[in-house]
Amino acid sequence: MGDIKAVLIFLIPVVMFSIGGNFFGVNYWYFDRLSPEDFKSVENALKELEIDTIRIGGLWYDANGIRTWVLEDFFKLCEDLGATPIVQIPLNGHSTEEMLSFVNEVRKIYKKRIVWSIGNEPDIYTKLKSSWIDKEGLEEVLKKYEVFLNKFKKNGDILMLPDITSIWRNRKSVEKFLKFEPDIFSIHRYPFGHVRSISEILRDPLRFYEEIENLNGFVKIPVALTETNLSWDWKFHGNLSPEGEWAGLWMVSIYLRSIVLNLWNVSTWSTVNDSSLSLLLVKNGRVEKRPTFEFMKVFKNVPRDLKSYGLSTYIDWVKMGDSVIIVNRDENTERVSVNGMEYKVPPLSVVRYDGEKKVFERSVEVGM
Repeated sequence: MGDIKAVLIFLIPVVMFSIGGNFFGVNYWYFDRLSPEDFKSVENALKELEIDTIRIGGLWYDANGIRTWVLEDFFKLCEDLGATPIVQIPLNGHSTEEMLSFVNEVRKIYKKRIVWSIGNEPDIYTKLKSSWIDKEGLEEVLKKYEVFLNKFKKNGDILMLPDITSIWRNRKSVEKFLKFEPDIFSIHRYPFGHVRSISEILRDPLRFYEEIENLNGFVKIPVALTETNLSWDWKFHGNLSPEGEWAGLWMVSIYLRSIVLNLWNVSTWSTVNDSSLSLLLVKNGRVEKRPTFEFMKVFKNVPRDLKSYGLSTYIDWVKMGDSVIIVNRDENTERVSVNGMEYKVPPLSVVRYDGEKKVFERSVEVGM
């Protein structure tokens, strides 16, 4: 009997660490200024989620800079939500003097701690067809990093880089950026363009876990996933698009696995009015909350101490304090056992139990 108990204990991971205060993030993304009414509506909606950080970045801001009014609205949102700002320093087509000038401007606007990133997806500058992107090669970018960082003073802030989109899977490429000694190593991950099948969505969190576990194996500093969504194609609408229930199910699974992987931050792309990639749409003060937004509400006020977890092909569960969050990506399973307790979990759904009480359920079949 003693041998059996020992085996059971071995099979159930028991971990005791806290989820960091920068873990739950979103990306602030909008070209035209929101009216005060729309801004307040978006802010009130975001209060329904667990928000630790807000990042202002993206390819457009990287190449075209970030206007003062954008920064003012961004920092107001951070302040009102009590979120740490992640600020991207425009890199593409900008001189190191312009980059340093931008840093000085931001510090005049915002006096508290900032997490700085440099550029956005510099590994794809030469691959893009957009006319507003300078075709800077990676070696050119690395030289610019070196010049800039020799003059940049952190002043107690945090530095993350390089927000790359694909070459983080290659160790030699990663090492080119690690030599700059960032505090956080940041990446982006969009697993699909047009998703071809439901089975791809259901199995992708396994691939994600393997990829990040491999990255953690040779990046010996915290890793942040500063942009992620089911798809990178914001024109792609429909049943399997990043605005739908399948994306919400996938997203919660990615977050649960990121907790287990001990990622420093995970930030969804994006917050508002960015076509199918947005958590929210707003117009004339009226907010439309996408299924992805509704699924993310599972994390509202969740305890931060991770007790144990289970990750399998189609079932993910994480126990935090007295709360258990379970993602059931299996079309047939209806009950999930967690540390000897059995929970009712409908197929293709996300549930949360606080103790024995179910406080959240969201299913692909239920919809909005």
